[in-house]
Order: sequence, then structure tokens, then C-alpha cells
Amino acid sequence: MSKWTGILIIFSALIAGQTIQAQDQDNKQHEKKETQYLFSGKNDINVSGFGAPIFEFSSAQGNFAFGAGGGGAVLFNKRFYIGGYGIGMMSMNELDFKIHSIHGTILYPHLLFGHGGFWLGYIHNPENVVHFSLSTKIGFGGISYTNDLWTHWYDESDWGYDQVFVLTPQAEVEVNLLKWFKINAGLGYRLVSGIDNEFKDSEGNPAISNNDMSSIQGSLSFIFGWF
Repeated sequence: MSKWTGILIIFSALIAGQTIQAQDQDNKQHEKKETQYLFSGKNDINVSGFGAPIFEFSSAQGNFAFGAGGGGAVLFNKRFYIGGYGIGMMSMNELDFKIHSIHGTILYPHLLFGHGGFWLGYIHNPENVVHFSLSTKIGFGGISYTNDLWTHWYDESDWGYDQVFVLTPQAEVEVNLLKWFKINAGLGYRLVSGIDNEFKDSEGNPAISNNDMSSIQGSLSFIFGWF
């Protein structure tokens, strides 16, 4: 056997060894990247949920407004969630004009505002004690007017009622306090549309506009669930 034949045999053996090793690594990678199915029981999709009281701080007609409500959602892989919410304005915001009632008295009506709908969000690095998230509330609601927030609602045919669409995107900071409890503070913008100025004062001036209710808003939520 010549020297070159020996070199060729050794070279061929090295190539074969490298090929076998590469094939083995490729097989291991394919095993790690096995196709996953939602209902196979062998996937990494984790489904949980949470509920939260929500407190909102914003403005209405340029005045400070406080709202309260709550929501709940289904949480996927501790990151994505979809659910629902409802919020009502709790502060007694008096409109800045007077109305002559049918009884001849002068009234200064207060504004009532509530909305609810879908709640969508994404949580970034939820395993960190402090982390960030993004959410959007997409809802529908109504604006009406009353002389006494708690005891008397005026008939909408006499005093006006507007159905509105509300979109509230915001960015948030979350703090994991316990495995089942965290606090969320957010800052965003509430966009309101649909107010058609049906409600007017004695001189025919509109009571309120979309811009009066669209506002920068902050929120504080206490979230309970499975994280």
C-alpha cells in the first residue's frame, strides 16, 4: 500500500466521522425542535387568569376626574392576555353652565360617564420583580347628566344621553409582590368619540364635546391571579 493510499484512507475516515457527528447533532436538534400542538399535552402553552380592581385618574372638561371599576382576563404564557373591563366615573363633575328646568328652577347638572369592553395586553419579562407591559381597552359606554349623582337620573329624552366609543392604550409598570398578587401602574390616553352634542343649555350651547372627555389618564390596578 502506497503512502498516498494510506493518507486517502485516513482522510476518508475523518470525513466519515465528521459526517456521522454532524448527523447526530442534527438529529438531536430535531428532537429538541419537535412540533408542538395546542391540545397534545406536550406543548409549552400555559393558560391562567387574573382579576383586578382598576382605579383611573383623568380629566373631564378640564377638571380632575376619578373613575373606578374592574376587569378580568385569560393569561397565555404569563405574557399575553385578553379579557373584559368596566369603569365608571365616580367624581361629581359639575358642568360649567346652568339649565332652566321645567319647574322654573336653575340647575347645574353633573356629568355621568361609564364604559366597558375588551381588555388586551402584553407583559414583557413577567418573571422579573419589576417589569413593563402594554395594554389597550376597547369599549363602549354612555354619557348622561344629572343634578344629583346618587339619587336622581333625569329622563334621557329631556336631558340628553350620548353613546360613545372609548379607546385607551397605555404603558405600564408592574411589580410582583407575591406569586398570586402584583401591582400595576399605567399611563396612557383615553380617546372618546360619539358625542353628538344633543344636550344643550338654555341658550342652545352644547354641553360637552369629544375633546372634553378625551384625556391623558393614569391607572392603578391591584391584580390577583395565577402568575
